[in-house]
Amino acid sequence: MTLGNFGTLKLLTKGQDYYWFGRVKNISPDNEVELTINVNDKDQSLTKQTKLISDLADNYDYLMTMLYDYMRTSFARTGDNKTVDNLKQMYFLTAVELKKDNQDWWIVLEPFDVETIYNFFPRFTVRDMKVTWSNLE
Repeated sequence: MTLGNFGTLKLLTKGQDYYWFGRVKNISPDNEVELTINVNDKDQSLTKQTKLISDLADNYDYLMTMLYDYMRTSFARTGDNKTVDNLKQMYFLTAVELKKDNQDWWIVLEPFDVETIYNFFPRFTVRDMKVTWSNLE
């Protein structure tokens, strides 16, 4: 199935759960992103989810600035004073997952070529454009 301007997704199952998955364009202006959309059943319309993904893509700059600022604050707590600009050079958006409730997003950043201490995938749960959980804490 083709999802709007984003690309092709495949319907997959894990146990009794259904989800659409694919590498898509137009969420990040710089790279393709792995997109997962969790659904209640295989016949569920994706109209609402397509709108939510479009809104997320439209707010990409705000989202990424918010995530980088969250990371900056988390690193600062450990005495590591990275700037938002430093973090933009270290990590990029690699995966977005919309949960079944159509409110929670699981977002993953991937490191570029970084020092070993920073070679990990920052993960976030975001709701209403606010981080509600992260593996940085």
